[in-house]
Amino acid sequence: MGILANSASHTMTSSDPTDSEAGYLLSEQIVLSTNPTGASYSWSLARPAASNSAELTSETTASTRFIPDVAGTYVAVCVVAGTTFVLVIDVAQESFSTAVEAIRLPPRADSQITAPSIGYVLYNSSTQGKLAVKNSSGAVLTIELTPV
Repeated sequence: MGILANSASHTMTSSDPTDSEAGYLLSEQIVLSTNPTGASYSWSLARPAASNSAELTSETTASTRFIPDVAGTYVAVCVVAGTTFVLVIDVAQESFSTAVEAIRLPPRADSQITAPSIGYVLYNSSTQGKLAVKNSSGAVLTIELTPV
């Protein structure tokens, strides 16, 4: 029960009242609906600070849509007949491969790294003294490397 967000490349079939969903692409229309449906709807959309054109097509219909204009986290909220549903939508740029010789990861304290809304953040942990990832709940996991 909650908000469903569907696009050409990502389909949602179920949701929780407060859910997070990744897998959406920049500039690809996202259609929002709710399960269950109701008699009245009040939609709102919080968007990344750099966004200036991602707007809902309607704020009072059963279904609405928007096109994300920057990569980042969008938060859709819908009040359906007095029940509030929230969906955090992670939008990424289209993925691509680029050959690089090296990636530099300067050391950062675990406390300096913000937990992502969805997924993981990879960084060089000065607190742990090794590579680490931080997940969406803020837990830090270290990455063990084997010398070659």
